Amino acid sequence: MGDKKIFVDQDKCRKDDLCVKICPGGLISRAHPDGFPEMRQFDDGMCMGCGHCVAVCPHGALTHSDVRSDKCPPVKKELSINMEQTIQFLRSRRSIRFFKDKSVEKDKIESLIQIARYAPSGGNTQSVQWTVIHDRSTIKKVASLSIEVIRNHIADNPDGVWASTAYIPEIVRNWDMGKDEILWDAPVLILASAPFQMESGKEDLILALSYLDLAALSMGLGTCWTGSFTGSIEFSDSLKNELGLTRDHTSYYSMVLGYPKFRYKRLIQRKEPEIIWK
Repeated sequence: MGDKKIFVDQDKCRKDDLCVKICPGGLISRAHPDGFPEMRQFDDGMCMGCGHCVAVCPHGALTHSDVRSDKCPPVKKELSINMEQTIQFLRSRRSIRFFKDKSVEKDKIESLIQIARYAPSGGNTQSVQWTVIHDRSTIKKVASLSIEVIRNHIADNPDGVWASTAYIPEIVRNWDMGKDEILWDAPVLILASAPFQMESGKEDLILALSYLDLAALSMGLGTCWTGSFTGSIEFSDSLKNELGLTRDHTSYYSMVLGYPKFRYKRLIQRKEPEIIWK
């Protein structure tokens, strides 16, 4: 028997069976027509603690040992955004590659990570780990290490993907001329990682980074996904060690963060989506 259980306030419960119907694992039931919802004892170890049962109850009658109702505030309708606002918000998001010479407050970074922890994860494992580099000299050091990894990889594999992708060698050439196009002289580098045993680890951390990416916009901050830097980590143990990536964390992706140097005034267009209806 597991240690995850639900608790029902019998004075508040209306026996509407919403918690029974919403449970993804079908672990909650009412044994008797006049009884109250309960989790079958042999099933409580299978509960993934998603909190759907807590969130769906309109009466606040149900709580969970891992998802306490007092930590789950009611949804406020007045804070909901309409479709027009949603579209503008999402289309306003830009990849930021030029930052102000200004540090980002640690409490803002922590707030972003707090928001990102609500991203969905496979089986609700919530296994994403965050590494934040807030020191510019360290960011410059890992950027330099990354450039050398890319430089050596191109030299050793002249017919490889990196050598034949035009902008990758250009990143190295521009670095040699004093321009950082690997981490963009950003004041913050964020690395999300997940352990190898999590089958959905890569997807989990990308979803979490996406939450952080969008939340940054509302705080006046900008982000850029750093694919070239992330790719270089794979080929360098010294870079892994510098970033503090342990051997069991084999899924990872990086992002830079800072205050944008420029402000965008228009929403840009993208090509039409290709949709296949079945």
